[in-house]
Amino acid sequence: DDSGGQFPVLMFVHGGPTWLDLDRWSPEVQAYVDAGFAVGMVNYRGSIGYGREWRDTLVANIGGPELEDVNAGLADLVARGIADPERAAVGGHSWGGYVTLLELGKHPELWRCGVAGVPVGDHEQGYEELSPLLQEYDRALLGGKTPKELPELMRDRNPINFADEVVAPVLVVIGRNDSRCPYAQAMAYVDK
Repeated sequence: DDSGGQFPVLMFVHGGPTWLDLDRWSPEVQAYVDAGFAVGMVNYRGSIGYGREWRDTLVANIGGPELEDVNAGLADLVARGIADPERAAVGGHSWGGYVTLLELGKHPELWRCGVAGVPVGDHEQGYEELSPLLQEYDRALLGGKTPKELPELMRDRNPINFADEVVAPVLVVIGRNDSRCPYAQAMAYVDK
């Protein structure tokens, strides 16, 4: 093994984005550790628990700060000799799945594989399939606008636009009747 004692690493991205990872027992995280992985959990900008300004960084700016923060977390684990950069995986559910798909498409050189659970794969199509309450949340996250009203942002921050750049294997897990991350938009990403 030429990894110098470094561990394969999973950057495990929380959903939300208005959520957070806490230093607490998690059977899922422990399973990855038991399998030999270092697990990086980043409370990226947009997470709760660090004040309003931190949380609201993503308003009308989704899909940028989260990737910068996850990548900085990976770089830190590599610099400290914990993580092997040649064996880095990214994964998460819901918004974590969204970040996973963007990472795989926008930073393919970083990742060996990815796992996207109930992801946002096509933000624009997904918005159209959401319930009115979830559309309202989405509009709040987008600064009061719909995805169609933000074409430049969607061009740069919608995972489906980067699907052709993905080189690592990716497992997408989604339920046909998921009302929060609708099936059709995720399958549009998978099909592309």
